[in-house]
Amino acid sequence: MRPIVFWLAIALTFLLAGRAKADLGSDAEELARRWAASGRKTIRLPPMFLEHGRPRAVRVPEAALGHREPSCTTIAFLTGRSTDFVVRIDPLATPKHHGAGGHLERSIAGAVLLSQCGAARDAFIRLAIELRVARSAVETVIAIGDGPAIPIAEALPQRASGPIAPLADPGPRSPLEPLSVRAKHAEQRVKNTGPASTHTQVFAAEADGTGREVVRLEEGCHRVEIFAELLGKSPIDLDAELREAATERLMARDRSDASDVRLDFCSGTTTAADLLFAGAPGPVPVLLMDSLYPLPKGVPTMWGARARGGLSAALWRRKMPPIDTEPIEQRLGVAGLTSMAISVEPGNCYAMAIAAMRGDPRSLTLSARVDTRVTFDSSAGVLDGSALAFCSSGAEKAYVETEVRGSAVAWVLAVWQLGSRAFDEGR
Repeated sequence: MRPIVFWLAIALTFLLAGRAKADLGSDAEELARRWAASGRKTIRLPPMFLEHGRPRAVRVPEAALGHREPSCTTIAFLTGRSTDFVVRIDPLATPKHHGAGGHLERSIAGAVLLSQCGAARDAFIRLAIELRVARSAVETVIAIGDGPAIPIAEALPQRASGPIAPLADPGPRSPLEPLSVRAKHAEQRVKNTGPASTHTQVFAAEADGTGREVVRLEEGCHRVEIFAELLGKSPIDLDAELREAATERLMARDRSDASDVRLDFCSGTTTAADLLFAGAPGPVPVLLMDSLYPLPKGVPTMWGARARGGLSAALWRRKMPPIDTEPIEQRLGVAGLTSMAISVEPGNCYAMAIAAMRGDPRSLTLSARVDTRVTFDSSAGVLDGSALAFCSSGAEKAYVETEVRGSAVAWVLAVWQLGSRAFDEGR
């Protein structure tokens, strides 16, 4: 009896998996059929397979642009109902480096619908899609006709998300304090964290609120905060990034919707970096405050300055306890999926970090399974390393998996023993 039940369970699993895979394609096929039934020309593009952190331009067929025709073009993007993604029309760059004509649409119930008519369809030349989840397939259906096509929810009732409450008005933004006051508050916050040193620099923004400066970065972990002076009632949304001057490698970036910038990173050696910022209200003073913290003593130096900085930054970001001892295990690898087993002692706790030594990584994902627990960290495509910690109750092996994506990437993984604990502690 048991073998029969087992094989029935296996057959049911494959049946359900095949049905789930077919749902997306059948939705796209049904949408194209409904749009075609309403008298519109429909085009179904080949499915796209996307990954998080890799935006992809959407090539709209020339027939859907129709520069000389007054018709309308409607484009639908479909994924799984629980998949989150955004579709954007990239802005046109102006001589002052400000974007114009951009638009972003976020998915609802795994779908996005865009419509443009006449000459406005030229905007679809700048169309791009980006996932907010790990990976997914995307179907694209295009309709061309005298007016916008019927909504997705009307053609596919199962895609209806229900009523959406209007966004609440949070009211006006609270008034921003002068640069000197904000910098003083930041300096007090930094003092509470015990940096080895703090120094400031003042730059002048260009008339359009942008700037580019070369700064010197000492060996160590840095918390760089940048503030722009007020200019009347003009809003401030300062963004910035740091790139290694010699290689133009991205070291840190802040594009949040905030008036000030904060960049946390580690440098494995003293180096020069290019600081690029934008969003100041005009040609105003811009203050940079750089707080320096020492690198962990236990991070190896033999793999180069970049790996040293990446491992240190990963440990610092995860607020690991001080790492003062040499790693008990070190492994090297390249891009792709790598599985390994690392010996551990029952009743002990460990820290683990991975960092790039060279190449252009899009993501560094690290996971460890010990006993029945799994810990996980990912660099999200911006940072140069990931780190995690775990404890072993009774296991003598930690099963580690790394997933590194990028171009010509080589990485190093290091493991440190943190200490021991009672077997029943933390359960």
